[in-house]
Amino acid sequence: MAERVLVVDDTSSIESIIRSAVEPLGLEVLVAGDFRAAKHSMLECRPDIVFCFISTSESADAGYGFCSELQQHPDFGSIPVVLIAAQLGEQAVQKAAQSGVQGIMPWPVSAELVKRRVELLLEQDAQDSARREETGISAGQNTLVEDPVETSEQFKLAQNILAKVLYQLKTEKRIAQTPLAEVARLVYETTGEVCRLRRTATE
Repeated sequence: MAERVLVVDDTSSIESIIRSAVEPLGLEVLVAGDFRAAKHSMLECRPDIVFCFISTSESADAGYGFCSELQQHPDFGSIPVVLIAAQLGEQAVQKAAQSGVQGIMPWPVSAELVKRRVELLLEQDAQDSARREETGISAGQNTLVEDPVETSEQFKLAQNILAKVLYQLKTEKRIAQTPLAEVARLVYETTGEVCRLRRTATE
């Protein structure tokens, strides 16, 4: 059975981008128009990755709450969640980190960046599966507690720290010529490559 990607988007803004990024990889795309529908989709067809679009400040709290609820759920806690935020600032990065998501990306976002992120998550999942087979841990157990994925945690930590630092530079007008979305995009790409290189070096 093909892996599934659940897209939670009440504006239909990111569905086409996610589809163009992941369908060539052989992944099935499920779409939910709100967080209530997303919960139903989670129960009906358990996805392997979730993308949530936070389009406005009004939808932000509901989005972060949905992500926190997933992370605490005994069956869904190991499913990676990636936020795509239309308003990406220091507060958004901090709330995303607190909700336990595996990444936050600025809107607008390119299909290529989405593809890279999905490939990284699938690679991490394959490594988790191999570790479960070696240790005898069943797929239903939450390996985030017993067997942390080091590179995933490093990626989130590096991403959140760098985003906070660069956002502060932005507010101080020290990098005023660079749009904030481009700063966040650079943070995302740089931390991803750092973790990728570190993982390769330790294998």
